[in-house]
Amino acid sequence: MLETKLAELQGLAMQDSEEAWGKIEAELGSVCNDPAIFEWACTKGMFSREYQLQDLSASILERAKWLDGMGDMIERHLVMRMQESVKPEQKYAKFRIACALFNHGYRNAEVVEVLQNAPDDVTDIAAGYLKQLD
Repeated sequence: MLETKLAELQGLAMQDSEEAWGKIEAELGSVCNDPAIFEWACTKGMFSREYQLQDLSASILERAKWLDGMGDMIERHLVMRMQESVKPEQKYAKFRIACALFNHGYRNAEVVEVLQNAPDDVTDIAAGYLKQLD
């Protein structure tokens, strides 16, 4: 069942439309803490050549509860991926990685800068995070 759900989410991400991402957002809360989906996001999705799947992975990690003892490892992994995401087509993946880091307490200047320079259509999400700095 979860393999089917993951495949569905991946298919929606690859559609890369506002409607598809709305469906993804509606589903993430119910699946992001499943160990298989969490593992896919950390190991396969984040390293996909498809930028939409990197974005999906970061969106999963943004909402997931990180396993005890894994926080530092995941942070280092995500910081590295955020720093490597320099192509224009990676802007959403980079943004969601910053959201995941911020949401889990990693709020250094680099993460804040990515949120401050969010793509135009997600500035409301960035503003919600940045408001927490006040």
